[in-house]
Amino acid sequence: MGELVSADKEVLNIFDRGYVDYKKFDAYCNNGIRFVTRLRQSACMKVLEERAVASDANVGDATVLLGSDVSAYKMKNPLRLITCFDEKGEQVLICTNDFELSVEEIADIYRNRWQIEIFFKWIKQHLHVKRFYGTSRNAVYNQIYAALIAYCLVLLTRDELHYGGTLWELTKSIRMCWHENLTHFVKLLFRPPKQKSGGRQKSKAERLFKETQLQYESGECDHLDDLTYDPIS
Repeated sequence: MGELVSADKEVLNIFDRGYVDYKKFDAYCNNGIRFVTRLRQSACMKVLEERAVASDANVGDATVLLGSDVSAYKMKNPLRLITCFDEKGEQVLICTNDFELSVEEIADIYRNRWQIEIFFKWIKQHLHVKRFYGTSRNAVYNQIYAALIAYCLVLLTRDELHYGGTLWELTKSIRMCWHENLTHFVKLLFRPPKQKSGGRQKSKAERLFKETQLQYESGECDHLDDLTYDPIS
């Protein structure tokens, strides 16, 4: 964490709630290091001031002191607490020592951080960066660079071809047509489906049962007494 946080006054450091450390937060405030992070719902705090927000805004803005007299550590520097909601309607608590940016800017900054998380999750799942083939510094960097290059090439291919499917579907198509020429690949990529799915087809036994039931209900069932009758034929 110490190696990643920048002391540059123009940098706004953003990190997840897994790195919550009140002592570090105080140190960052004392050294002028700006940060934005997420708090747990169970975080102890004392509200010092409710800050004004638009009446129609579904957010909250307050000045707080994190920690309490009975907790392991109580902060000396006040922080700003932003309360907003994610796409599922769940409350999100964001704290920062930046008192200049608007509530919307702080919320967007933290929300955009998730795009980075999604990106890393994608390359780990689909470009095999979960396990490294070599453990030397050079081998690790080469594998990550190769994954990044592949990701960018897939993005460029999608934009160039105006492909409307998902990035994963395009990646699978590229793997299937790796040895084909580009013209053939494009034809296969935009090939219409051969047949439309009609849902789960009923088995022949179910269909015969329905037909027999209808015949019985309509009185057309004399043939059922014929032992030579074979409904399967």
